[in-house]
Amino acid sequence: MEQVFFHHSCILTPSAVHHGKEPALNWLKQQTEAIGDYLIQHKFFHAQKAIRSLLEEKLPLYQSVFLYQTAVSQMVTSILAVPCPQYPVDVIQQLTETRQTAIRSDVFTVAEILCQAVLRLQQLLVPQYSKKVEEILSYIKNHYQEEISLTHIAEHVGLTPLYVSQLFKKEVGMNLMSYITRYRIQVAMELLKTGNYKVYEVSQLVGYQTVQYFSSCFKKETGKKPSEYC
Repeated sequence: MEQVFFHHSCILTPSAVHHGKEPALNWLKQQTEAIGDYLIQHKFFHAQKAIRSLLEEKLPLYQSVFLYQTAVSQMVTSILAVPCPQYPVDVIQQLTETRQTAIRSDVFTVAEILCQAVLRLQQLLVPQYSKKVEEILSYIKNHYQEEISLTHIAEHVGLTPLYVSQLFKKEVGMNLMSYITRYRIQVAMELLKTGNYKVYEVSQLVGYQTVQYFSSCFKKETGKKPSEYC
């Protein structure tokens, strides 16, 4: 009831070092406020990445259940504070339960719950795109397993590559090829999470020719190697 399992070898305990010390609390406040800022600015991917980094990498170094509980509570508060016209009831319920039961779960499960809540917010709050950008996004969704280039997409939507690049960056807020990489890595994360695929199989399923390049892209996006995630 008062221990938090981290991975396969580390157990955080209430009596561990740095238990609620002021410097640690100040540091934690900065971390969670940064996540809150990402959410308010609708930088949802950055928020997800920061949540995983905080729970799975940074907090275990302090070995403090008190800090862990405080972090989860503050992040739940930040997520629920994001203005949303119709906040999903199931998300509210799950976040409330997570705040109360985080101590009886492992950090990876809690991180996944928080990130899924952020994803739901993104789906509800993301602005409507123009018809052409919607076509581009649909093309990526249907062809991410194949080789995709700016030229392929431009031909598909009937625009010049330069215009496609400029239009996508303007509406989505990021480079087209960076978006494709991010989409592939998010799909890869879901596949790895199932435990049903080896890394090289996931690499092929999300459109990478070599597992080495896939691993490089995965680590750049998530901060971890694929083998460390699954």
